[in-house]
Amino acid sequence: MLRDILNSNGQRQQPMNLQFHKIYIKKHDEVSILFADIVGFTKMASGCTAQELVKILNTLFGRFDDLAKKNSCMRIKILGDCYYCVCGVPNPSPHHAICSIFM
Repeated sequence: MLRDILNSNGQRQQPMNLQFHKIYIKKHDEVSILFADIVGFTKMASGCTAQELVKILNTLFGRFDDLAKKNSCMRIKILGDCYYCVCGVPNPSPHHAICSIFM
């Protein structure tokens, strides 16, 4: 990697315009972000088989997705035992904070 950054004289070269994914950025003024993490997940996971754990997480996150739809929120990401969603995006809502609380 360092070889890619330095030219043949050992001097830093200008970075190439490479992008992993195209990024779309839009400002939103009224948004709530919800981050939900399962307390005690590691302990719980150690007492389950992989199949049981996947089933538990699938059921839980399916319920979160249902709640998100019901409360006009949008899931952003599931990462391990963490669920991320936003309220007030892509459609602005003056009730974004209340919608995130009802999640």
